[in-house]
Amino acid sequence: MLKVLLRNKKIIEPFNESARELSVQNMPLWSLQRDQLANFCDREIQVDSTAELPATSEERLVLADNLFFDRE
Repeated sequence: MLKVLLRNKKIIEPFNESARELSVQNMPLWSLQRDQLANFCDREIQVDSTAELPATSEERLVLADNLFFDRE
């Protein structure tokens, strides 16, 4: 399965870094996510918007690489 990461460079206050760089048990969130999905996804691409998604019939999982829930 193809894993597609939507890049998001939003900085999270008060940490002053993107959510993907925040750590849980001394591991960045992007690393934890990658490890959890390793058994399901054999390829990965990164895009800046959904308009850049490749036209393919292959199964794909589309994720935002900066998951953070706020009022916006």
